[in-house]
Amino acid sequence: MGLDPVEFELEKKIQAYKVRGLIDAFFKQLIIEVKTDLDRERADAETELKKYFESQAHPLDYSGLVTDGLRFEVYIYEKRTVRQIRVFSLDPEAPLVSFRHLDQLFFTAKLLIPSPGDIVDRFGLHSGAYNAFRRSLEEAYDGVQEESAVKVKFREWNALLSKVYGSEIGDITLFITHTYLAMLSRAIVAMALFPTVRRNLKMYRGIVDGVFFRQKKLVNLAEPDFFSWALGTKAEQTLLENIEHLFSCLDIYNFDKLDGDILKELYQGLVDPQSRHDLGEYYTPDWLAELVIKEIGYKGGRLLDPSCGSGSFLYAAARQLRKTAKMTKTKLVEALTQDIVGIDVHPVAVLMAKANLLLSLKEEISGYPGEINLQVYMADTLMTGEDKEQNNLVIPVSDNHETFHIPFETIDRGAGALDELIDTLCEFSIRGSESVQKEKLAFDGLRGKLQKGRFSPNEIFYWQQNFRLLLKLEREKRNTVWAYILKNSYRPSYLRRDKVDYVVGNPPWLSYRYISNPTYKVRVKNLTFEHNLLEKTARNLFTQMDTSTVFFAHCQRDFLKPKGIMAFVMPKTAMLPAKQHLRFQRMGFSCILDFSDVKPLFNVRSCVLIRGKTPKIVAIPCKIYHADFKGERNLTLSAASMMLSHTKNKHDFLTSDIQYSPYHARFLQGATLVPRCFWFVEHEDILGANIQTPFLRTSREAYENAKSPWTIQIEGQIEKEFLFGTVLAKDLLPFVVHHLSLVILPLSVASGKSLHIINSEQALADGYVHAYDWFQNVQNIWLSKRKDKSYTVFQWLNYDNKLTQQSLKSNFTILYNKSGTNISASLVSKKEAENIGPFKIRGFVADMVTYWFKTDSEEEAHYLVGILNSEIVNDVIKPFQTQGLQGERDIHRRPFEACNIPLFDQNNKKHLRIAELSRDCRKRLLPIVSRMKAPVAKMRSEARNHVSGILKKIDEEVISLLAGSHYQINSDARSVEEQRALF
Repeated sequence: MGLDPVEFELEKKIQAYKVRGLIDAFFKQLIIEVKTDLDRERADAETELKKYFESQAHPLDYSGLVTDGLRFEVYIYEKRTVRQIRVFSLDPEAPLVSFRHLDQLFFTAKLLIPSPGDIVDRFGLHSGAYNAFRRSLEEAYDGVQEESAVKVKFREWNALLSKVYGSEIGDITLFITHTYLAMLSRAIVAMALFPTVRRNLKMYRGIVDGVFFRQKKLVNLAEPDFFSWALGTKAEQTLLENIEHLFSCLDIYNFDKLDGDILKELYQGLVDPQSRHDLGEYYTPDWLAELVIKEIGYKGGRLLDPSCGSGSFLYAAARQLRKTAKMTKTKLVEALTQDIVGIDVHPVAVLMAKANLLLSLKEEISGYPGEINLQVYMADTLMTGEDKEQNNLVIPVSDNHETFHIPFETIDRGAGALDELIDTLCEFSIRGSESVQKEKLAFDGLRGKLQKGRFSPNEIFYWQQNFRLLLKLEREKRNTVWAYILKNSYRPSYLRRDKVDYVVGNPPWLSYRYISNPTYKVRVKNLTFEHNLLEKTARNLFTQMDTSTVFFAHCQRDFLKPKGIMAFVMPKTAMLPAKQHLRFQRMGFSCILDFSDVKPLFNVRSCVLIRGKTPKIVAIPCKIYHADFKGERNLTLSAASMMLSHTKNKHDFLTSDIQYSPYHARFLQGATLVPRCFWFVEHEDILGANIQTPFLRTSREAYENAKSPWTIQIEGQIEKEFLFGTVLAKDLLPFVVHHLSLVILPLSVASGKSLHIINSEQALADGYVHAYDWFQNVQNIWLSKRKDKSYTVFQWLNYDNKLTQQSLKSNFTILYNKSGTNISASLVSKKEAENIGPFKIRGFVADMVTYWFKTDSEEEAHYLVGILNSEIVNDVIKPFQTQGLQGERDIHRRPFEACNIPLFDQNNKKHLRIAELSRDCRKRLLPIVSRMKAPVAKMRSEARNHVSGILKKIDEEVISLLAGSHYQINSDARSVEEQRALF
């Protein structure tokens, strides 16, 4: 174990007031008492330990150990006596288990105050506790995964996550990880709220099925949900042993002192770290949640977080209520459990939020006389499943076309009545499933209860249908989680009928173009129209819509009282001038908090938009916050306040429509030439190249930059008809391209130079045997490694027709980088795209990392390249770029949104002057570009320096050209700093 004998103190003499004696051994904060006969000497040992604890200045920092060398009993000092908290024995048949017990004992003897960071270190992704749990439960799961009850829980969990992630995950390790998080959060609640409870297998089983908590009057912290899959199987013993181990690992903490959301970072690190950014999920640090709650003046009333995550805003609201509300403990518990409401679609987030809310009530729960029912639910705030024609809520069963229906009439009866009815439905279905005779009796019994409860004929019809479906699921052993799902699913519909005073939170930040779930995509589009955020004719703006604005508008309408207050953490783009946000902004706001100058925070710049009783669109009070937390992400507000400052300003939204440049719709993003290992190629022996059917292999650069599972090299012959050129962003310099990259593409070129995708079979039918081999190979690799099988490799290559919409007809292609701190634009002429090295290529296609526009006019090409490379355009787009940890990043079409660049007019002297200057820059750079060898940023800087004098003239012309546009570019601007000041 690596213990240093020097750290042990043997036979340490203690002397204090009325206390004398010898401690057998000391190790750090561990007091060790050795006995030869534990059963006979235990009482003496406990008496001795009590004296030794009381001899210390801080007895609560110590643990006591009584042992005979084989059996170990662990004690703490509590309420002026000693309490045994743990017992274990060395087991020669299980040496690893014995080691874990000793490791926890000798290395964590001092009771620690739990903090989010420490919880992550000891229980996170790389901890021994997590990995031991995961390994043993994965092995146990293998032995029971074919059992009906286990399969249903996994299937329903997987179906639920398909809503969260856009496609089914099917990952056993993630399922086990979620089970771990569920059990750990429950164990922490049990230790914090009920520290004196005696631990045994019955208690651990009650942690899983919720019986333990319900007996303690915590009604809905834990229920028979997805994560109780091991109960009733041969994996149950393994699960309970692992829960016991989690409790032993938690013994190092003193849960008397809790500060902040201690589960947030654990949830963020384990729930599914690879997918969270793709989902637009960013966790809210404690200080920001507290600041928002304080800013809206919350001192009571119903408060909802409709995308609550691990519960940061709920926790902050609870803390604020405790500070400001003058209530008895009983009244405070009632206020917190009745008025603080959370919804999240992720099952683990819901569990964490419940746990955190209970931890915030630690001081009040012990004396509370009634049951505690937390208002935190697993449901999809946007995907309600409401059938307004039939006036009911539709909840599908995932593995077929069966559905439950909850009438709106029943929802109107109240949440308590509906929960009770769902429990009654389950009780009748369980008993009715035993035989045909009992089915009839149960059916009659349910109908009688509904009639006595004065349910309408419509309600009775649907609840009888629900009974028949639940009965069927029960008989097929598929009814293991439906009571849990039904009780949660109706909550958004219920809240529409019982609205709240405050809506706060951090909704998903996800652009429409990144939503992969077709049903969710349709729902977001429909809500966009429903809330009048876009006109149906503005289809070119759909891809730029963000779920955060849809979430804001939807939650205000559906959940907020007419005079309520709303505050959402949003990407800063929601408050900047952009067509897709104009209608949202014109709904008005009462206050704006700008966090652009706070780091670290999120991966993009952010703000908080607050809408209260008097929203407006001009002269909106705005607080601009400044702070550098030196890498600390999750401070409390009291700690953050030491470094946080703000300045005050006024913010105006545009009162007239934005006029985008006519080039806005003409510049398009390039094609998805990925996985790069399939298409980007090279030939090492140039002298021996076969020009007609060269032997090529995946380029070294494509291979070295690939990520799993695409670290692959492909090689083979290919006909020259499938060779094309493209440009990567790193090879885009101002005015010139560093070099073209050689790519193999499954394209046929029609007589009009239009492009068409072909597959391997079509290549073979056209007589291209080598192309057949190459394309068949990449298709097979794609099918074996791609998780989402909804696209063939050829469909993915031509996603959204971004490849075939390109033509080889035009003489010039203008390109600029899709993302980066600064914009860099160039052009590729048809002549430049005739050859790459010794190979004649079919033409040039733009890759997804660039935006492109084609023209036959050389003057128009130079005109656009000159404007896009100007310092003024580069600076004007800065406020509209998303911002990562390294600065500004996304560019997309922002040059044409921020600057109303006019169409080229060959009779306009200003246009021709810009084209002439741009042509001169290109002419000066072409002779030196091939000799430039440096990182891309340095090459771009060198290129600009080389033509700096001409660039200044271009800037003057561009300022003059754009003077008077909607972004106030004016002709007397003298510096970059002055341009920034305009924003």
